[in-house]
Amino acid sequence: MSAVRAQQDTEPSGESGVPEAFSTRAALAWGAAIAAPTVYLSFNAGGFFPFAPALVAVLVLLALVLRITTAERPFAGIGTPAAIAIAGLALFALWTLVSGFWSDAWGRALVEFDRALLYVAVLTFFAAAPWRRERLRALLAGLTVAIVGVAAVALVTRVLPEVWPLAPNVNADRLSYPLTYWNALGLLVCAGLLGALHFSAHEREPAWARVAASAALPLLAATLYFTLSRGSMGVALLGALLYLAIARPRGALPAIAAALPSIAIVVYAGYQADALTSGTPTSARAVDQGHTVALVVLGAIVLAAVLRAALLRFDTRLRAPAWRLPVRPWVAAAGVATVVVLALLASGIPQRAIDDFGNTGAISNLDDQRSRLLSASNNGRFEHWRVALDSFEAHPLVGTGAGTYQLEWAQHRPSSFTVINAHSLYAQVLGELGVVGLLLLLTALGAIVIGLARRARGEDRAVVAAVIALVAVWAVHAGIDWDWEMPAVTWWVFALGGAGIAGAGATSAVREASWLQRGTPRLVLGLCCLLLAVTPALVGLSQLRLDRASEAFDRGDCEAAIDDGLSAISVLGARPQPYALVGLCDVRLGADQLGVQMLERAVARDPDDWEYHYGLALAQAAAGQDPRAAARRAKQLNPLDPRTAYGLTLYGNGNPRQWRRRALAAPLPF
Repeated sequence: MSAVRAQQDTEPSGESGVPEAFSTRAALAWGAAIAAPTVYLSFNAGGFFPFAPALVAVLVLLALVLRITTAERPFAGIGTPAAIAIAGLALFALWTLVSGFWSDAWGRALVEFDRALLYVAVLTFFAAAPWRRERLRALLAGLTVAIVGVAAVALVTRVLPEVWPLAPNVNADRLSYPLTYWNALGLLVCAGLLGALHFSAHEREPAWARVAASAALPLLAATLYFTLSRGSMGVALLGALLYLAIARPRGALPAIAAALPSIAIVVYAGYQADALTSGTPTSARAVDQGHTVALVVLGAIVLAAVLRAALLRFDTRLRAPAWRLPVRPWVAAAGVATVVVLALLASGIPQRAIDDFGNTGAISNLDDQRSRLLSASNNGRFEHWRVALDSFEAHPLVGTGAGTYQLEWAQHRPSSFTVINAHSLYAQVLGELGVVGLLLLLTALGAIVIGLARRARGEDRAVVAAVIALVAVWAVHAGIDWDWEMPAVTWWVFALGGAGIAGAGATSAVREASWLQRGTPRLVLGLCCLLLAVTPALVGLSQLRLDRASEAFDRGDCEAAIDDGLSAISVLGARPQPYALVGLCDVRLGADQLGVQMLERAVARDPDDWEYHYGLALAQAAAGQDPRAAARRAKQLNPLDPRTAYGLTLYGNGNPRQWRRRALAAPLPF
């Protein structure tokens, strides 16, 4: 990571402890350090699949090794809040890993641990350098620029599809590229909006930065609209209000006055372009509408920039609200909140919204996707959360094990809808890791929030307020979606959080420990980081080879699939997927007994996954063995899947002579 060298510019020099001037080179390095992984993860399906987060985790751990072994005071920024946050998150990651003992699904635990380890490494790396407001500003700027770039590409794929065409299998009606999930893209763009709002409104930013940030707002708003992500739009408004309330920038009114007209224009233009939110956004009509929207967005960008430039002179003339009240601020805030809540309750609006949210499942009228924007439907969330909470009630202390929600849903789901995650970080952690896991996670997040809140004063207030808003919108949105599993929208929470709470404690045992100045302890810590990097390295390498095996399997090239599958097993034998692929290919090639053995090994590595029991039944039937026990187990683990019901009918007559023929014609589990 290029920011490692730049850290030398951020640490105290000499005996005075006075920080050196924060150089432009250091600012660019820190900005690149947060921008590059964000862009990389975004264009790799948001980091959802194991290879991308594994690669980033290895790079961050190597950067941490470099800092430990070369910096004069490698942990000068670790104060009390940072130490608590790192400890809580590290214990959460460890708890995730050891959950393999009670889930018997070590492959799932390793993948989940790999992602949690990434967040621990990021938090530690960015909290290790001592606090500098300039560093946090550079990180926020780098993140904002990266998100604007991602959003621009995403918008181009919708309004100018001939410039950046997408594969036919990319979701059409809602904008999701490059993260492949519209709500994740919406949250990422929401973070960009908040960053741009800060740089547009804060009077201490250079004039060109305020104008450029204002110009980015309509582009981001247009991209957010085409995701049709209600949750992201809601938290964007929440984050903006939170930022303005805490930061109180003097340029807030001019920035809002410059941005609102252009935002309204692009949203209206996007809403009128109904073909762009249909199932055929590349039809002739949609392309024509897209070109119109593209011109409108370009015009809105120019309008926002011109208006912001014209209003710059008012930034220093307007005084920030003093919020001087005759009572304690929190008492006044509570009073205002009470009045607002009572007024809303009297209107009946919240009750109607709650009733609609709780009593409706999937959104109706999907012929017009725009209708979802005014829908209060929970879109099946209650069902997802109920299954997770049922798992928690059955195993309240430790849960069912990391990564096992998918199995719980398959077995206990009330509908045939297929999901992998619970669409709520907190509900899923309760279900998979129990109350212990949730307490560890909340400890880490709470330490970050408290550390940031303590710093949001004086000259630091505005930039810290922006980070608080970003962390808050992520924390809220993570409660209603699977953001944790999308590192592109989560990793920067720990990067900014770590930098924001660095050195926040009044004293730091780590900072003052003399033994850390000696070479041997540093070498030991560096070796520990290298050892930690082994796990994501193995996960990443196995995933690369597993991906190749899956591609070969899909195109019917079983010889290549077997070679790559065995190669994946040689790297990391705990994951069941390569065993299953090799086993099914063995059956295709007539090596039925080998197929049975490989599928049995897959079942042993993930005993509650219906797919491997179903695959084992196919292999046993092909080998002339009795497949009925495996087929019944597959049906128990996924009763609503038509394949498991079909599997029982295939082998129900007990005629071994027909089993092989039927098995070879049966649908595959994946």
